[in-house]
Amino acid sequence: APQSKKYFGWHQDATYWPLEPADEMVAVWLAVSDVSLENGAMRAIPGSHTRGQLPH
Repeated sequence: APQSKKYFGWHQDATYWPLEPADEMVAVWLAVSDVSLENGAMRAIPGSHTRGQLPH
C-alpha cells in the first residue's frame, strides 16, 4: 500500500536490468504466499509494454 514503508512506486523493470534489446526481455512475478493491498500486491498497467522505455 502507498502508505507502507515498503511501498515501491510505478516503474519499468528494464530500467533496473539494462539488457539489450530490452524488448526481448520477459519479467515474471510469482507470489509464493497470499498477497493483498496491505502486504504488497502488485499491479500492472495494461498496454504499458507498447509504450517503450519511459524516463525514470
